[in-house]
Amino acid sequence: MAGNKKAKLWTREYIISLGIVFGVNLTMEMLHSTLAIYGKGLTHSDVYAGMLVTAFTVAALVSRGFMGEMFKHLSIKAVLLIGTVLSVAASFGYLIFQEPMLFIACRVLHGVGFGVASTAAATAISVSLPKSRMLEGIGYSGMVSTVSMAIGPSISLSISHSDYLLFDRVFWLTAVLMVISLIAAILVKLTPPSEDEESADNALSEGKLLCPTVIVNSIMQFVIAFAQTAVTAFLGLYVLEKGLGGAGMFFAIYAIASFLIRIVMPHLVDMFGEKAVMLGSMLTATVCFAAIPFAANIWIVYLIAIPYGCACGMISPIFNVRILGVVPLKKHGAANAVWYAAIDAGIGVGAFVWSAIATVTGYDMVYIIAAILCAACFIAAFFVKSEAK
Repeated sequence: MAGNKKAKLWTREYIISLGIVFGVNLTMEMLHSTLAIYGKGLTHSDVYAGMLVTAFTVAALVSRGFMGEMFKHLSIKAVLLIGTVLSVAASFGYLIFQEPMLFIACRVLHGVGFGVASTAAATAISVSLPKSRMLEGIGYSGMVSTVSMAIGPSISLSISHSDYLLFDRVFWLTAVLMVISLIAAILVKLTPPSEDEESADNALSEGKLLCPTVIVNSIMQFVIAFAQTAVTAFLGLYVLEKGLGGAGMFFAIYAIASFLIRIVMPHLVDMFGEKAVMLGSMLTATVCFAAIPFAANIWIVYLIAIPYGCACGMISPIFNVRILGVVPLKKHGAANAVWYAAIDAGIGVGAFVWSAIATVTGYDMVYIIAAILCAACFIAAFFVKSEAK
């Protein structure tokens, strides 16, 4: 029946916006996981190697704090262009500046560019989607980010052969990727939301950004990102310390599971409801965190990656849709900035706190605490009502 026909998802603007998300994230992933090698080779300092990662992360997090004001005065496309131009400048700066402090300045510039461009690209995606297919569209965007996370470090390491003297190859490739992303940002056409779209219900028409739904879901997103850092940052060290082997296959399986679950996630939400899918994902993640210390061999660790990847693949898109669903389209940029900031802060704080806890108690307790935090989010999510439309 004509009345049941789905609104079109794969529009020109949506596809171009996905391409920008891929380019911006692939560039970040190629450098984020491997640039410590370059920094150590350049200065023979572990501290400097860490500073290259920290400078980028802090700059990206701080830049998101100004996104609300930027979107008040500039269009989404203008903000997107600013972010990609800054990222292009930083990418060519990597090729030009070899002096350590100037190189860090390029990392700061790239962090700001990434924070602005990634938020604007996510906003371009959300405003180009029909509301009836918002979760599906954001899920595919998450898939693109997962692919970049899975292949970025491998590309960087393969073309540089883990030799800091060959990192110019990486910098040239990132510069080309960012130029292509900039061209895509120039080509994308984003239509400002109409008045009808901005007044769907009371919460939307009031235009409140920091309403209870946004605050509560952002806090839960922070806690989940904080817990996930126990895996993303420290699982490799943990399995080596236990003599189980390498964790590389875990992350490959995790990425594949996260990618595939997002294909079927809209259908799961249709069948069971958004809240049931969210609760099931959080419960699954809780069990996975708790199971890691009891893994007797590396194959059990790899097995855990499947449900863990599925759970993580569904949690963040649902948080994102819940937050976007209670603010008007003209404030999607600011709402995305809040969501991204929650993730960035969770990762940044998590990396520091988990390392401190591991030093005192060992890594087994890290994953038990992560399970407790995830269980707390499960309980909170059970009582929180989603107001997203």
